[in-house]
Amino acid sequence: KLSLTCRVCGGPLAAGAELKLGRHADCPSSYDERTWALLREWRRQEASDAGLPAFCVFTDATLMAIAEARPSDERGLRAIAGVGRSKADKYADAVFGILQAGAAGSVVPAGQELGEHAAEPGGDVQLGEDGDPA
Repeated sequence: KLSLTCRVCGGPLAAGAELKLGRHADCPSSYDERTWALLREWRRQEASDAGLPAFCVFTDATLMAIAEARPSDERGLRAIAGVGRSKADKYADAVFGILQAGAAGSVVPAGQELGEHAAEPGGDVQLGEDGDPA
């Protein structure tokens, strides 16, 4: 169930992306840059492999909500707006692996290949203007 109030400032949420994030766009975010970059790279590859636009895997707002919430189980993942049973069943293992890798500073979660844009161990992820790893 979506909260109608910002989890940061307590103000009302109106826009769709704000409802998905659970906060106003201008309220501080709590995501880790490395995790965000790894999630975006995984989504790009997943979408490419399936011949879909990236937003069909997860929208930016949903992906950001995942990066911020860092769910550790399917129930937590499904509590995020934009993640239903089908997407949770399909992507949960990959998402949890990426969240673990981001937290540990790892480059590649078990069973995943993140490609040329993946973060180097111990290095900072540089994001381009479009928010993708540079």
